[in-house]
Amino acid sequence: MVTTDEDDRCILELRKKEQRNKRHREQNAKAWREQQIQFQHHGGNSHVAAAEKRLLRNRQRREVTAKKKELHEKEYAHLERGVSLQNKTSRRLVQLVCMLSRSISL
Repeated sequence: MVTTDEDDRCILELRKKEQRNKRHREQNAKAWREQQIQFQHHGGNSHVAAAEKRLLRNRQRREVTAKKKELHEKEYAHLERGVSLQNKTSRRLVQLVCMLSRSISL
């Protein structure tokens, strides 16, 4: 598959968004660790326990999302190297994502 300048630009935009999201995930993880330290000082209060459960669920959800995103990034790595995607639906998905990102940026 031959990539055009527009496809390259779309890929770069997606990569920038992914880097921004990664940076935000790291910042959120740091804030979560700081909150855990604060919660440890409160002992076994029920509202603290509920908050800890909520934080744990959120962290687990973020981990699942990160794994899905990692798989998604592997698929884009093939495109970035110029290797055509074997699956026709995957190729169409990339085109749709590029069209959507262009329409959103307008």
